[in-house]
Amino acid sequence: LNHNSMTKTYSWGQIAGGLLILSGVVNLIMGLTNLLATTTDEQSLAAMMRLLVQGTTLAAAVLAFLIGWFLTQRKRWAYLLGYVLVLLSLGFHLLTLSQLGSTRWYGLAFSILILVSLVLSKNEFAKQSLAKVK
Repeated sequence: LNHNSMTKTYSWGQIAGGLLILSGVVNLIMGLTNLLATTTDEQSLAAMMRLLVQGTTLAAAVLAFLIGWFLTQRKRWAYLLGYVLVLLSLGFHLLTLSQLGSTRWYGLAFSILILVSLVLSKNEFAKQSLAKVK
């Protein structure tokens, strides 16, 4: 048996998809945990902002999971939405870092890894769009 034939290789697009799925699951767990820990008895502006932030985190987590899933299926639209989502994520991390002096470091690291994977998968999705034109 040739052992090389048994090893499965993954494209950079699939790796980016897997990272987005993982990021989505982690953020979904974090968002749900924080949402359940937030008391809804408070009617203050701070309590309402916490709920808004957690709701946004949950929505972004679901989007990351879905975009990641379709990236693993090599959908070009997911590639483009992946860029939008990861650039927004990086922007929010930089904004949080500049305003609060800290950020979720695992999220920043995931965002950078996903961006690098998307950049490296450029040719994979460029070939796909050219094949559809012909």
